[in-house]
Amino acid sequence: MADKYLDKLAKLLKLAENATTEDEASTYMAKAQDLATRYEIDLAIARQHTQKQEEREVPAVEIFHIGERAGRGLSIKVDLMCALAQNNNVKINIAHNKTYVILFGFPSQIETIQALYGSLLVQLQDASRLYIAAGDWKLNEGSYDWRTGCTKKPHGLSERLSFEEGWTSRIDRRLHSARIEALQQVQEEEQETISRAAADPNAPRQIGVAGGAALALRATALEVNEFYKKRSNARGSYKGGSHSGSGSAHSAGSAAANSARIGSQRQLV
Repeated sequence: MADKYLDKLAKLLKLAENATTEDEASTYMAKAQDLATRYEIDLAIARQHTQKQEEREVPAVEIFHIGERAGRGLSIKVDLMCALAQNNNVKINIAHNKTYVILFGFPSQIETIQALYGSLLVQLQDASRLYIAAGDWKLNEGSYDWRTGCTKKPHGLSERLSFEEGWTSRIDRRLHSARIEALQQVQEEEQETISRAAADPNAPRQIGVAGGAALALRATALEVNEFYKKRSNARGSYKGGSHSGSGSAHSAGSAAANSARIGSQRQLV
């Protein structure tokens, strides 16, 4: 099951990376998030019906390398990984220098978000390169420096980072929407199965009850949270990166991630 799932996920991610438009890329990524959510639900339900501990998938800890010390855009990359972790039931701790993160969760979900991260990072970098190469950022209003009381002219690096921050923030919201939509669809399918069984006494009976997916995910989240409390020694909290680019670049990044349809509007695979 795992190999078949990962193969399909890899196919979707490759299609997203090679897409020729933002529309295609975001739609493929939405399908990937939908698949990740449904796989998580399947595993969560399976755990509820598996009695032997040795046959159950159990939470684990994994270190994931983000970048080199003092590298550019580390905060953006951390923000992207945080978005994926939060939308796929994985807890995350962040190194003080942002060069790596520590992931706490079920191995299947950790593997999923690492695959999603690699694909999204490629798309993010491609989008920001296109934005900078187009040169429209040179017409932005610049950013206000409160220390000098002056407005700085737009600079390529700060504008790129601001664009990427807007892109990542919007992708976070879109992945969340895709996850919620996938869960709602599973719950509707559950209810339809139960309704058919109630109407036809000869219909095959399914294990579980209405809301089984939601209950299974809640149990999984509780297990991950308890594991995190026992294994994490984090101090403080991460408030995200801050960049000095213009609001125009941030809005452009959000628009680049927002221009495509997302969800299950098109069946692509």
